[in-house]
Amino acid sequence: MTDAEMWSLSGPATAGHDYGAWMDDEHVHAPALRSTAIDKFPVRIIASKQRRTYTWEEEGRWREISELQARKAEAEEKAKWARKAAEKRATRREQERQMVENARRKEESKSEWSGMGDRVARDVSAYEQEKKDLRRAKAAQALEFRKAGIEQGKIVAARRKREAEADFRIGMEQLRRDKEASEREAARREEKRLKQRAEMRHDMEEAKHQRAIKDEAKRREAEQDIKLMEAMAAELLKREKQREREMFASLKEKAERQAAEAAEAQEIAAKARAAAEALRAEEAAKKEKLRQTRLATRDILEQQVVDKIRADTTGLSDMEMQVNTQLLRELDEGA
Repeated sequence: MTDAEMWSLSGPATAGHDYGAWMDDEHVHAPALRSTAIDKFPVRIIASKQRRTYTWEEEGRWREISELQARKAEAEEKAKWARKAAEKRATRREQERQMVENARRKEESKSEWSGMGDRVARDVSAYEQEKKDLRRAKAAQALEFRKAGIEQGKIVAARRKREAEADFRIGMEQLRRDKEASEREAARREEKRLKQRAEMRHDMEEAKHQRAIKDEAKRREAEQDIKLMEAMAAELLKREKQREREMFASLKEKAERQAAEAAEAQEIAAKARAAAEALRAEEAAKKEKLRQTRLATRDILEQQVVDKIRADTTGLSDMEMQVNTQLLRELDEGA
């Protein structure tokens, strides 16, 4: 027996509202209701597990699903009461069949109880009347049961609908809270990222400043070393020139003294000339030696200056390189 047949057997309480007509009035058909995805995805689970913002169309869809659930529950409740009514009607028909069978047996036994015909006839009429009264009472009771079942089904459907709406509101509230929490977490992460970038930028600027300070210190140190080398070279040249002047003055004085003494005697003059020639040769040798010493000293100083300049070339500007080149050129010309 199908659901529609059981619903049609519900009696006078559903007159004009059979199962098919009731489902058509609600714009929902039984096969579609049974095959819908509501059983697979209840609103309670979807509202509690989904973590995203719903649009108005989706919210309307969830409300429609909730209404379909409520209608389905109401239809199931009505179908349950219809099945109970059908079972009661089947039981009543079985009782009536037994009563008819008993009456038939009594009619067959009239021939055996011929002397009791009138009493049997009265008993049969009383039994028929009692059976009719019992049938009316049971029909009235079944009608009350059907009405109570329909009302109870409506109450249950309304309660389930309210529960579904409450679950939906709870789910939407949870989604709103989760969204706010995620927004706060995203803002906190963005603030942390900006703070880290500012700290990195400050560290880079500080490192750049420290590097500039170190380069400036190296440049000044190189300048001081160059000035010191220049002063040392000038002092050495000055000392060499002073020594040469003193040596030439001494030689001149000595020659003049020997020339004065040469007037006394030619022999002494010849000796003086010979001594002068020897002295000049000796002085020339000393001068050559002094010149070699000065050249060696100048080469050493120039090499030290060149090494120092090459070691500190990193970070020097073009102007400072030109100054160093000019200094080397002047040292070469002075030699």
